[in-house]
Amino acid sequence: MRPLLIAALSLAMAGLPAVEAQAEIGAAAEPLGMVAAPVTKRVAIVMIQNGSTDTARTQLADTAFIRNIFFGSANSLAAWMPAVTHGLLSYVPAGDGIFLTEPNDALRNGSPTGCHSVAARDTAEDHLAALGVQWDSVGVVFDIGGCEWGGLGQMPGRITWYPPRPSLSAIVHEFGHNQGYPHEAKRDCASAQMSACTAKDYSGNTPMGSGGAGKGYSSVELLHSGWVEPGWLTQANKPGIFSLKPLYSPTSVSGTRVVEYKASATLTYVIEIRAPSGAIDTAISNPGVRVYAVNGRDFKNAWLVNPGAHRSA
Repeated sequence: MRPLLIAALSLAMAGLPAVEAQAEIGAAAEPLGMVAAPVTKRVAIVMIQNGSTDTARTQLADTAFIRNIFFGSANSLAAWMPAVTHGLLSYVPAGDGIFLTEPNDALRNGSPTGCHSVAARDTAEDHLAALGVQWDSVGVVFDIGGCEWGGLGQMPGRITWYPPRPSLSAIVHEFGHNQGYPHEAKRDCASAQMSACTAKDYSGNTPMGSGGAGKGYSSVELLHSGWVEPGWLTQANKPGIFSLKPLYSPTSVSGTRVVEYKASATLTYVIEIRAPSGAIDTAISNPGVRVYAVNGRDFKNAWLVNPGAHRSA
C-alpha cells in the first residue's frame, strides 16, 4: 500500500478531532486551485394547486413555509448554498420567487397512483412563460401522488421537484443533482486494504450521500464544481508530510484543505478533514480525515474509502 493510504487511513480510523492534522501523503507541487467564477442564479418556485387531500391543499397554499425554506435568512437554500460554496454560488428569487398555479390537464386528469413529474414541470414552465418570468432554476412543488421519492432533480439540469413540505436536506440534495452530482457511495475496505473493498451504502459525508443539510458537500464535489479556492488544494505524487485544515474552515484561514495524491496514471486519492465549522458541518459527529478514491479525475463519481466495516464513515 502506498504511503498516502497508510497514513491517511490511520488518521481516519483514529477519528482525529483536532483542528488540523498531519498525514504522510506526499510532497509535491505548489498548492493549486481550480476556481469557478461566482454565480448568482434566479430561482422560481411554482406551487401547483393539485392537492388530493385537505392536508395537501393546505400545504400547497402555504407560501410562507416555501418562501422561508428556499429564501429565508437562515436554514434555507439561499443561506446554505453560499455558505458551503464560500460565495461562489448563490440563489435569489426570480421575480417574487413564489408562484401559484392550477395544474394543466395532463396533471389534473392523471391517475392518482401515477407519478406525473413531466406534467408538473410543463405546468410550472408554462405558467412562468405566461407571466414573463426570467429564471435560471425552477423548483416544482406539487402533490406528488404515486411518486416514490421525497425530491427529484435533473442531473445536471435546472429543474427540481418536491412534495408540498420539502426539507432543506431534500432541497440541497436535489440542487446537488442539478450540479451534476450523483449519489455519493461508500466502500468498506477490510483492514484498509484497497484490494478488498466492497460497496456499502452511501457515504454519509454529504447531502448527496444521505448526510443531510447538516453536512456540506464533500471535497470531491467541490472539486467537480470548481469551488476549491487557490491555496486550498495541494497535488502530491511522492512521500512527504502536509498539514490539512478542516474543509469548511473560515475563508480567513489559510493553508491546505484538500490533498490530491496521484497513486497511478488513472487513480488518485483525495483527502479532506471534516469538522464542525460555524453553520457548516454541524452534523459531523466523528471529526477527522476522509479519503476518496477517484478514477480518471472524475471527481463527481468518487467513492469514500471506509477503512473497516467496523467504522461508520
